[in-house]
Amino acid sequence: MSSSNYLGTASAGRAVALLAGFVATSLVAGFVAAGLFMPAADAAGSFAKGSADYFDSMPEDLRKQPLSEASVLYAKDGKTVIARFFHENRVLVPLGSVAPVMRNALIAIEDERFYEHGGLDIQAVSRAALKNLISGRTEQGASTITQQYVKNVLLEQAYAAGDEGAMKQATEQSYARKLREMKYAISVEKNMSKDEILEGYLNVALFGNNVYGVESAARFYFSTHANKLTVTQAATLAGLVQLPTHYNPLKHPDRALQRRNVVLAQMRKLNAISEKDFQTAVKQKLGLKHSSSKNGCANAKPAYNAYFCEYVRRSLLNDAKYAFLGKTAAARNKTLERGGLRITTTLDPRIQRIASREVRKTIPIKDPSRLAAAAVTVEPGTGQVLAMAQNRIFNPAGKRGQTTFNYMVDTAHSGPPSGFQPGSTFKPFTLATWLTAGKSLKATVHAPSALNPTPSQYAKSCQRPTSLSWNPHNAGDSGGANGSMSVLNATMNSVNTAYISMSQQLDLCDIADMATAFGLRRMTPIAIGGGKTSIKIQPYPSMVLGAQEVSPLSMAAAYAGFANEGSFCTPVFATRIMDHAKELPVQKTKCTQVVSKEVAAGMSYALSQVISHGTAARAVGSIGRPSAGKTGTTDNSVDTWFVGYTRQLATAVWIADPDLRNGQRRSLRNITVNGQPYGTLYGGTLAAPTWKRIMVAASAGMPIMSFAQPPGKMLEEQGIKIPRLNGQPVEMAKQFLERMGFKVEIAPEQVPSREFPGTVAFTTPKEGERADPETATITIHISAGGGGGGGEPGDPGAPPGNGGGRNNG
Repeated sequence: MSSSNYLGTASAGRAVALLAGFVATSLVAGFVAAGLFMPAADAAGSFAKGSADYFDSMPEDLRKQPLSEASVLYAKDGKTVIARFFHENRVLVPLGSVAPVMRNALIAIEDERFYEHGGLDIQAVSRAALKNLISGRTEQGASTITQQYVKNVLLEQAYAAGDEGAMKQATEQSYARKLREMKYAISVEKNMSKDEILEGYLNVALFGNNVYGVESAARFYFSTHANKLTVTQAATLAGLVQLPTHYNPLKHPDRALQRRNVVLAQMRKLNAISEKDFQTAVKQKLGLKHSSSKNGCANAKPAYNAYFCEYVRRSLLNDAKYAFLGKTAAARNKTLERGGLRITTTLDPRIQRIASREVRKTIPIKDPSRLAAAAVTVEPGTGQVLAMAQNRIFNPAGKRGQTTFNYMVDTAHSGPPSGFQPGSTFKPFTLATWLTAGKSLKATVHAPSALNPTPSQYAKSCQRPTSLSWNPHNAGDSGGANGSMSVLNATMNSVNTAYISMSQQLDLCDIADMATAFGLRRMTPIAIGGGKTSIKIQPYPSMVLGAQEVSPLSMAAAYAGFANEGSFCTPVFATRIMDHAKELPVQKTKCTQVVSKEVAAGMSYALSQVISHGTAARAVGSIGRPSAGKTGTTDNSVDTWFVGYTRQLATAVWIADPDLRNGQRRSLRNITVNGQPYGTLYGGTLAAPTWKRIMVAASAGMPIMSFAQPPGKMLEEQGIKIPRLNGQPVEMAKQFLERMGFKVEIAPEQVPSREFPGTVAFTTPKEGERADPETATITIHISAGGGGGGGEPGDPGAPPGNGGGRNNG
């Protein structure tokens, strides 16, 4: 069934319509002059606007603007819809994508002579004028589809501009409004074809329930598309446009059914449908198949995409680089809700599904522990954010397991007001600075059980030294390596005091700059004096152990830089943005070579040892392909982390209780999670196994790629061999080592040993090992006698110093 059955076509009726338009213009002008459009009481002096002069002075060119349309957020594949944003739920479609039966139903009930008139229906106008004259009041409006199109366009433009005066003018019950619409309608008919007008009206019309346009109406009421509407569905929708609230089929199905049958009867009268089709149609029920309008990130699908959705939305609103969408956040939000944007994001549905499943497997959404688990994955070399998941439901209600805070991003992008310290996952930035300075992974550094550093022990070229009140130590006061160890072992076993010793041989500002170059920023601004704040990593000594709040996204992006041979790529969330007519500029990643490929290879070598032999060996061990990473546990186990990477993926997993209680966050000690009791949670307890499951599943099917090998010099032991001093007088041994250029300290407690009491039991580093006098401190351990090895490095039972102490992890 097509419009040509009874209505004629746009081409056939064009000449007639233009002639009718000329006649209508003359006729309306005459009626206005005679005062036939208004009651006699209003036709006199006070209603000067009703004059023919006023009609002639009215503007006639309707300013066309793109209609407000919903914006759509797509996944990486460009097909999977994540969310829609709209102020008016509208999806624009061409007339060819509207079922002919829908066009006929609308014309039949609203304007049966649509293809014959020139914007005004002369018969209807004449009839209305006569009735108004006889009754002394306005009884008929005689609005054509063209006039209704004009009215809706004016109202839409007023809404889009936020112009309350124009809104009132477009809806007021006045003769001036009617005349203005008539004047515009005649002009529209001159400048647009009938099909263009019909298409415009079908897209602009309100169908109730904030549903605009026939495509959105088809989806909302019948879960179908405009080109697939049946006769009864089309008649139902066509019946709504006159009084969409009154005939709302969701609230008033009986009214809607009666109205639908009126439309069907009119279609039958005009031979738009056969008698058989009519009799069949009027017996049918409404047949609604309602699909609610899903607006905004709270209605993202699947629901676990909501946090990534909100990250994208906040980025568009808050980033000045998207000023082409509007000069202010409010203006950009308006564009998002009205501009019909098509945004293809970087979200990989498969990896997102995996990440969401695994964080919720580790800690269910409503677990009594109330702990949060979050994971974010970034692609090395592109900066694309592939996944962003947490064990929460996106809901401002804030019930258990619900929040709008995105724990993976900073405060400006919907992150929480207070951030998360990364603990030992920050250590690789010190390692990068160390290797960039030409130092070796095999260099020996001072690693006592505890340190009492002073400001004078730190180089800080960019700021004055700060006062210290700090007593860092290793896990369980174990002493780590009993005094000294290699940088490689310090990295594998996450020994705090060793990394503090490393930082004392570097410039703290260089370490902070290294972290900054890899994209790390504070999650929330910090006061830096003079009334100023900064999100830059500050060069405080405690920075080395990860004592400044950062976001999981920034950590994943930084480690992606390690995977990308030292080239950091800024994280991005979109690959394409389109509006109604064109492609818009999208923020592309910017890649910067932060460290040399050789340094990056050394870092990956050391961090791969963390997984195979270090703090993550038990939790991860292997994922079936080369991988590297770092555990992180902050003071009192408040935050726990694992951040790691392969050549193709970098993922950060964070687990903690994000909520404040009496201004403090909870220690993860003596806690039951997912039914399992734990004495203390470390980075290797839950975060590392979660990371492993995500990475194994996400990497499936990807080529196995290896890290480059570091240069041999980076793995060479530096310095000179330590002589055998066992059994020597302590003071003599101390002087001998000092003459060799070493700093020397005496261990405070004597140890059981075969040597005579009061003599040297052993040193760390031990005899035969190499140490650099510029970097190493030699510790002399005094014998208590009694025989046995009793704690010399390498003896069974010696404490390893890995994980779980103050910022060990």
